[in-house]
Amino acid sequence: MRNICSVLFGVLLGSVLLHNCGKNPVSVDGDWVSDIPFMLGDINLEIQHDNRIYETEHFLVYSDAASDKVRLQFAAHAERALDELMDAFQIPDAAAIGIVDQTSKLMIFTNTALTRGQSAFPTGFILYGEDSEVFANWPHEMRSRFYHEIKHETMHVLQYKMGVGVPPNSRNPANLPDKWFNEGLAEYLGGGFMEPITNRVEFEQWRRPSDHINPVSIHKWSDLPINMSIAGEYYPAFALAVRYLLDADSMGKTLMDVKDMFALLAEGNTTFADAFDLHMGISIGEYEATFISRVAEYLD
Repeated sequence: MRNICSVLFGVLLGSVLLHNCGKNPVSVDGDWVSDIPFMLGDINLEIQHDNRIYETEHFLVYSDAASDKVRLQFAAHAERALDELMDAFQIPDAAAIGIVDQTSKLMIFTNTALTRGQSAFPTGFILYGEDSEVFANWPHEMRSRFYHEIKHETMHVLQYKMGVGVPPNSRNPANLPDKWFNEGLAEYLGGGFMEPITNRVEFEQWRRPSDHINPVSIHKWSDLPINMSIAGEYYPAFALAVRYLLDADSMGKTLMDVKDMFALLAEGNTTFADAFDLHMGISIGEYEATFISRVAEYLD
């Protein structure tokens, strides 16, 4: 297991101080606001909340019953994640992805109710917080990597803000990234909520169960060999598939190539398969057919 950086939270004068990985503390200022509906994506569905909302520069943090500590924690994590991801994609400022005022800020729902689930959508995400029963039942290693889960979900939202998966191109499934790429990119750039695969032994251990098939063959969730109950088990392998594309020692592609691919997809006239072929330098079919041997050699 890799060493996990410790995260300490302090609340002082409406700010969250985040200490981690030897970086300087990041102060996230905010205010408590109310009477702003939490709308689920672009389907005009309002989700009920307790009307105690924490507003930061780019986010509105809602909940059904979470503690103030958890809301502040989400705010600090999300602001840090968005900043790191925008820097990685060379996005100059929030206005470039449409965040210009309170009405366009990203909405986060820190969820305690077991019936609400978790999901990302074009304007934000819903995710269980530290005071939920779901979080309490996660293994310690997953709980200690919680920042990576928030960054994973933030990457999904950033992808939407870059025009991928929103109308009009979301009406054509062929224009959407394959599930292995969509989840792999979020997991890789998020730093790995699930423990990453780092060597060939770990990859072979991952492959051992009969329901762990070639991850690049999971173009849609129905391609899973059984059902969605095992989807999370694939995330480390999805992340490895994206890492192989972006590592200078293998395919050598960059996030600028991914950004250009997203820009092409956002136009709505190109399939993911064609956009991938153009910007990743290999066809989906060839990558799927050669992935196991490529990665085995890469990890040696």
